[in-house]
Amino acid sequence: MTYPDQTIMAGGDVPGNCFQAALAGVLGVSINAVPHFPLLGIHHWMHACVAWLEVEHGLIVNTSPDPSLGKVRLLHIINGQTERGTSHAVIGDTETGEMVHDPHPSRAGLTFINSRFYFHCKPSSTAEKRWPFVESPGEFTRRLCNARDHFGGDMLAAVRNVLIEDPPACALGVSVPDGQTFSPTDADPL
Repeated sequence: MTYPDQTIMAGGDVPGNCFQAALAGVLGVSINAVPHFPLLGIHHWMHACVAWLEVEHGLIVNTSPDPSLGKVRLLHIINGQTERGTSHAVIGDTETGEMVHDPHPSRAGLTFINSRFYFHCKPSSTAEKRWPFVESPGEFTRRLCNARDHFGGDMLAAVRNVLIEDPPACALGVSVPDGQTFSPTDADPL
């Protein structure tokens, strides 16, 4: 299997996207199908990622494989330090614990492991939910990055702009009080 490589390296104004590449590899999707969560800031990105994985992919994240949470995926993410002195994420094999793929071009792997993230499939009785917007997670992330740059790094202003002032179109109908559904395509044009 071919896994995606990171396209943004650590050390610039934008955080490197090794975690985005590793998560795309674990999920078996294109790197553009996964948001670049670290752009949301150190205090918020992991919460957003965990929520997105549960809603979009029906996965529960845990720091150890726990069958009581549901079937454990074959791949997981290993976070740690590199010989370059940076924090980094790679793809690991859940059964052996060994690294399967380093998304950095050096393929050097990790010199120290800080944590592991395992992905558990939620029981099938849970209703499946999907990304609610027409634009892809990657497009949404790009819009959020552009807004953050436009507002001088103010993430709150960027989120307000992207979600409230210029919201993405909904892909799914939403519930309305009388129990019917409303789709943005049903709305009268302005």
